[in-house]
Amino acid sequence: MNECKDCIQVKNLEDRIKSVWNAINETKGFIKDFEKRITDLEIAKSESRKDIERIFDAIETIEKNIVKIADAMEAMKSKDIKTYDNLKYEVIKYIVLAGLAFAMAKLF
Repeated sequence: MNECKDCIQVKNLEDRIKSVWNAINETKGFIKDFEKRITDLEIAKSESRKDIERIFDAIETIEKNIVKIADAMEAMKSKDIKTYDNLKYEVIKYIVLAGLAFAMAKLF
């Protein structure tokens, strides 16, 4: 039952080869997982960029609406408001404009 030296070395080499193949297969799994994580990060980065662009677009819209409201208030100051009802109408109008500006910002 004595095995020859060459047989023992061949057996050892076979064991080492199996070990290397197992390590290679594990590495393939790690590589696939790593590639998936990179892809997920790239997608998240792209979505974040789009979100940031939408936020800046919304801010720009709000700024434009604020300018319009400020201009309208200046126009209101320069006009003669003869009665309390006219003043009430103008205030309601600007509150509605501000609400619309807020709603527009929420949409974006």
